[in-house]
Amino acid sequence: MRKVNKHVEFLQGADILTFKLLVRYGATYVIFPLALLLAFPTHAVDLRWFELVSEDVNSIKPFYEKAFGWEIRPSKTRGAWIASLQGKDIAGISQIDTVQDEIQESQWFPVLYVADIRAAAASLASHDAEFVEQIAEVDDYGSYTVIRDPQGSILMLTDIEAIPPANETPGNWLWGELWTNDADGSAQFYDGVAGLFAGQIDAPGGGAYDVFAYGDELVAGMVAIDDAQFATRWGGYIGVLNLDTTVAEIKRLGGEVFDAQINQHGAGRVAVVADPIGAVFFIYEMSPEQIEPGKDAIQ
Repeated sequence: MRKVNKHVEFLQGADILTFKLLVRYGATYVIFPLALLLAFPTHAVDLRWFELVSEDVNSIKPFYEKAFGWEIRPSKTRGAWIASLQGKDIAGISQIDTVQDEIQESQWFPVLYVADIRAAAASLASHDAEFVEQIAEVDDYGSYTVIRDPQGSILMLTDIEAIPPANETPGNWLWGELWTNDADGSAQFYDGVAGLFAGQIDAPGGGAYDVFAYGDELVAGMVAIDDAQFATRWGGYIGVLNLDTTVAEIKRLGGEVFDAQINQHGAGRVAVVADPIGAVFFIYEMSPEQIEPGKDAIQ
């Protein structure tokens, strides 16, 4: 893989997580109701927005509002909601029907902003992507499409532009990462899509961390899973100021913490958690220096 000469402070804490996911993901069948998606590009290809498809939105809304300080309001599309933090939209939430009772279908997945969605879709098609939803227009805002990569993970692409929110805010998304049981296949699939390339950066303490980059800008990370029973999935990291306090609150609100020993990774601590319906994500303990001035910290 190509070496990326780039350092991001957050990656000291989210370099290579050595524990395995303790939840087996099942296939998700998405009929995506989208009224207004605001992706937040800071350059020509960017990963900032996340979408949640949930089998019981009413049960998880108070969880995210109390755990991370989000405000969740209905969108213009029936069965969909928008989550905001300190007045800025950061995520979409959609209700889905349970298709298979024995499979966990609720999950988070990221949205990749691209400047030319049709060119990106054509590239994905040539890489054997499955189009869960074909390219669709969203009023006068732009277009989106939803794909499943050959390893089984869901990703949305959009060319909808908006002013980017502050990312270094507790309660907001800090990073996206692909956990895959076929690292070579995943790297080959995304390499070249919309100008992305698969590369590596130095990990704290030695070794390398696999990344997807656009020029000198890091877009997302990738972690190899050595157990085929775990399906490949994208995961998002939410920043928190105090990991222990947030873990306790997640448990109190009916969520789960799968990593019994909260792991120490470089400059920060990370935990694997899930909302009360089972959608898995990561929380990352931010240092005070990472918090943007004037931002209220969600514990």
